[in-house]
Amino acid sequence: RTLGAFNPRASVAYRMGDSGVSLRASAYGGFRAPTLNELYRGFRVGNTVTNPNEALEPERLKGFEGGVLASRGRVSARVTGFWSTLDEAVSNVTVSSTSSLITRQRRNADEQRASGVEFEAELALPRAVTVGFAGAVIASHFKGQTDLRDKRVPQVAKYNLAFTARYQERGWTGSGQVRVTGPQFENDQ
Repeated sequence: RTLGAFNPRASVAYRMGDSGVSLRASAYGGFRAPTLNELYRGFRVGNTVTNPNEALEPERLKGFEGGVLASRGRVSARVTGFWSTLDEAVSNVTVSSTSSLITRQRRNADEQRASGVEFEAELALPRAVTVGFAGAVIASHFKGQTDLRDKRVPQVAKYNLAFTARYQERGWTGSGQVRVTGPQFENDQ
């Protein structure tokens, strides 16, 4: 098969004078063809068998994001909201389940929608130390005409947070980070 796609992107940014505040927005599209593994290679893990699917269609993405960046002196902060729709999302869908065997097949799961907000802040402290905080809150669900409608998308956490500290002086840099990720799951059910 030969597949092609048009992947447009439009972006705009506006700096509000010398206030240290910038606004930005973008709208975009994307395309991903199924991989050879998804089309032709099955696999088994324990009592779960996942079968390939030669009839998979490509995934197509459309989305929008907008945000604000504020910076003044030693402090900067960024907040970005986003919304996207992934049509014909390739997913592992449970076809049958017994106590001894779970059978899944890769299928186009109609539509996935994701929306949320990302945030980030950084503070430069005295003595070459910088501390930061970042995170995201995400809602990602199946939509459209599918058996998975309104179920959460596997492997997408509802939230994630990160705390960082960095020391940088005279060519030396030391940093540390603590990350917290919300619960995730593998099962489409």
